[in-house]
Amino acid sequence: MLKKETKDLLKKTYGIDPDKLEAAIKDEKEVDFELSGEVTLLSNTDLATRDANNKAEGAKEKEKDFENKGKELAAKAIRKKFSIDDAVGNDIDKVAEAINEKLNKGDKALQEQVAALLADKQALNAELENQRKTTAAATLRSRAIEAFPAGRKSDMKDAERLVLIEMEHEFAEHEGKVVLKKKGGDFIKDPNTHAVLGADVALANIFKERKWVDDGGGGGGRGGSDDTPGGGGAGGLKTLSAFEKKWKESNPDKGIMSAEFDAALEKHVKEVPDFNYYE
Repeated sequence: MLKKETKDLLKKTYGIDPDKLEAAIKDEKEVDFELSGEVTLLSNTDLATRDANNKAEGAKEKEKDFENKGKELAAKAIRKKFSIDDAVGNDIDKVAEAINEKLNKGDKALQEQVAALLADKQALNAELENQRKTTAAATLRSRAIEAFPAGRKSDMKDAERLVLIEMEHEFAEHEGKVVLKKKGGDFIKDPNTHAVLGADVALANIFKERKWVDDGGGGGGRGGSDDTPGGGGAGGLKTLSAFEKKWKESNPDKGIMSAEFDAALEKHVKEVPDFNYYE
C-alpha cells in the first residue's frame, strides 16, 4: 500500500489516480492504465530552463510596458510643447507627423521670407555694381582730363572738350594706362609702329587738329617747363622719352605728372619745333 503522501504527490504532480494505479498493479491480468495527457514530465534541467525563460519573457513584457508608457508621456509632453491638438493623441509617431507638418508650414513661410531677402540682396548687388561702374567711369574721365595737353585755349572748358571728344571717341584702360578708342572701334595706334597710343599722345593730336591749343602747345598731355629740367639743361632733346629721362635725373623728388614737368615740357617743345611725342 502506498503512503498517503505518495498518493497525493502522484495525483497532484503527475495527474495519476493512486487508487486505480494500485488496483492495476494488484490485478493478475494485464490491464491498461490511462495516463493524463495534460501532464508533461520535465527533467530538472529543462524545468530550470523553462523557469528562466518565463522570467525573461516577463521582464521583456514589463520593459515593453514601461517603454510604451514612456512614449506616451513623452508624446504628451512634446504635443504640449509644440501646441499640437489633443485630437492627435499620445501616439509618438502621430505626434511626430503632426510636428513635421507644422514645421513644413513654417519652413515654407521662412523660404518665402528668405526669397524676398535674396531678391533684395540681388537688387542691392545690382545697384552696387552700377555704382561701381559709374565710379570707375568717372575716375577714367578724370584721368582723361588730366591727360589733356598743356597750352589749352581758354575759350572752352575742359568738361566741354571732353563731351565733344566722347562724341567720336571713348576712353578705356589698357595695360594700366588710359588710352583712347574710336567710338565702337579699335584703339588709336601709332601709324608706324601700330602700338596703342597713350591718351596724352592721342589727345595731343586731337587738340592740334581741332586747334584747341595755342601755337606751340598740344605737347602730349604733360605740358612743358623750363628747358633746363630742374636746372639740368634739356638742350636739344627731340623725343618725349629723352626729355622725361632727363627730367627725372634732374628732379628725383618730382614726378612727371607735376605742374613743374608740364611747364618745362611746354617751354621745351616751343624751342624744339621737330619735337617727337611718339618716341
